[in-house]
Amino acid sequence: FALSDAHTCAAYGKGAANEMVVCRGRAVAAPREPVLGSVVVRELEAGGDHTCALLEDLTVRCWGKNDAGQLGDGTTQDAATPVSVVDLQGVAQVAAGARHTCALLRNGTIACWGDNSRHQLASGTTESSARPKVVVGLVGAREITAAGDGTCARLEGGYVRCWGANDRGQLGDGSTVEHTVPVQIRFR
Repeated sequence: FALSDAHTCAAYGKGAANEMVVCRGRAVAAPREPVLGSVVVRELEAGGDHTCALLEDLTVRCWGKNDAGQLGDGTTQDAATPVSVVDLQGVAQVAAGARHTCALLRNGTIACWGDNSRHQLASGTTESSARPKVVVGLVGAREITAAGDGTCARLEGGYVRCWGANDRGQLGDGSTVEHTVPVQIRFR
């Protein structure tokens, strides 16, 4: 299952193979007909108005709204059917925020794409990207999560680094300053 504030998607199929994804909710992110067929879906992630599926071949396909490049296909054109994220292979996990998406790669690095107005891509700038960009200086990632305009990664050793919007202190570093690059979060 994948749930956002505007749509829900579910993968199902025969036996253990999730061969079909059906979505309901806001039209552009949730087409009425099944959007994937005859492929095994390992994971679904729902962003604000877009959805991404991590497939068995460790690639990612996304669909829905694409005004900030959050589908990762190199364009900003909305897609009612899944499009492949360009230049992205060996994906272990995917995480979707409001208008950005990140992927944890099997080598422990993270690549992000889409809206960057609040530093969601951890690139040190606010320039958005319709193509995945590796988060510089972040290695040894084991898990990622994204929500709204922020992303966090759990690293080897249990450390957590976060970046993006922080106006409500949501990144957990004790400040309300946006982080342009991943910063270590301390839990007490």
